[in-house]
Amino acid sequence: MSAAVLVLAFNRPNVVKRVFEALAAARPRTVYINIDGPRAGVVSDDTAVRQVRRVAEALEWPCPVTIRSHDSNIGLGEGVVGALDWFFSHEPEGVVLEDDVLIEPKSLTLATELLTDFRHVSNVGSISLFNPVPARYLAAPQEDLWYSRIVSTQYWATWSDRWQSLAPSLEDWENRLPRRKLVDIGGSKFADFLMPAWRQEVREGGPKWEGRWMATHWFNDWRVLTTTSNYCLHLGFSQEASNSHEQPSWYPTKMESWHRSGKIKPPMRVDRAADLWRVNQRYGLSRTKILKRWVGRRIPWFRRAWRSATVRSIH
Repeated sequence: MSAAVLVLAFNRPNVVKRVFEALAAARPRTVYINIDGPRAGVVSDDTAVRQVRRVAEALEWPCPVTIRSHDSNIGLGEGVVGALDWFFSHEPEGVVLEDDVLIEPKSLTLATELLTDFRHVSNVGSISLFNPVPARYLAAPQEDLWYSRIVSTQYWATWSDRWQSLAPSLEDWENRLPRRKLVDIGGSKFADFLMPAWRQEVREGGPKWEGRWMATHWFNDWRVLTTTSNYCLHLGFSQEASNSHEQPSWYPTKMESWHRSGKIKPPMRVDRAADLWRVNQRYGLSRTKILKRWVGRRIPWFRRAWRSATVRSIH
């Protein structure tokens, strides 16, 4: 029987319909849907949020479905934490999806198997079935899994006891994460980028839940068990999105199908080179990325031409 799944939904009925249909095809054991409420003063949210609920209720699910709707908007911070607390108060483990993450249905079997096999492996904090790192940058691309230190919140899974360890705040993060540890995780440029960013966020009352979840992994020296293949696509790149306004050039535009059987071999160690590639791409830390950004800001037509030539749509 497949794992339980939580979907974090908001105001995109057309996108979430595709996500729900793929999820139903995966035949999860049970589904929890948390629908955030409309934002104050945003009239279109009222209709869109109601439509999301109607889409969820109209679909012929092959399993029990529990829907929790909010009357007002809670947001990406405590709203996500509250939804995950709710989910893990009912389930000992499970998969978490945002409402614009389309999964390969057969891969839910793999996610379920990994949750079972690594349940008692104390240094694994979470599982990711999203992998943007090209095979040529992986130390062992022929294997099914690798260990990362970089948390993913695309198509991911964890256990309730790990989630209950979520750092309540990051007030003392610099005492627990000295620069040398951040350098070990993602390199010196990563440390130089992250430290002032988190200082600023702490001053402003953050970081938000994703930063706290990532820090929780580092505080506990947890690994992220990551699949070598990519089993999901992000559908929500648009100016209306909360964070993902534009599809990055490095983002995967295809997903594989899981069709293996038999015992999966666990990875031996963290693939540090793959993590370095990932943080350089995600945060734009490489010299090439910095140069592209500098040129793009000054010559907009060059940036548009470059993106047109290099970015493939996932739709």
